[in-house]
Amino acid sequence: MNTYFNTIIADDHPISICGINRVLSKDVFSVVGTAVTGREVLRQLSQKKVDILISDVLMPFDVAGDERPLLLFERIKVEYPDVVIIAITMSRSKALLLRLYEIGVSGIILKNEAAYLLPMICEVALKNDEREPVCSPQSKIIMFGRGM
Repeated sequence: MNTYFNTIIADDHPISICGINRVLSKDVFSVVGTAVTGREVLRQLSQKKVDILISDVLMPFDVAGDERPLLLFERIKVEYPDVVIIAITMSRSKALLLRLYEIGVSGIILKNEAAYLLPMICEVALKNDEREPVCSPQSKIIMFGRGM
């Protein structure tokens, strides 16, 4: 019997949501929702049992364009501490990536990395008892100057 992880995919670019959905193993991940704003993610979390959120970092919090991108992750860590958060981003900002690390997201991957890394990072993060974020090779190099 397979164990499915209820998953929300959040990105303000619908084509990114489609791409992420395609690379996730249907044997492991069950996409129970998608969202284009942080507020929409919080609404869905309040209505569904969710194991993992895969979310763009620089997505607006609401449709008015609230530009506090990390607010979503900060709120989830407080309101839904059991949800595994995988942060995906195009940003190569060391400060931003280190802030994600400090907030306590479960995984970090850059959008320009190989697609096969995403489900691997998700699965490791779901099993990770260390509470250390699972970082993709490029994000780790940017933050700490070394690979996995």
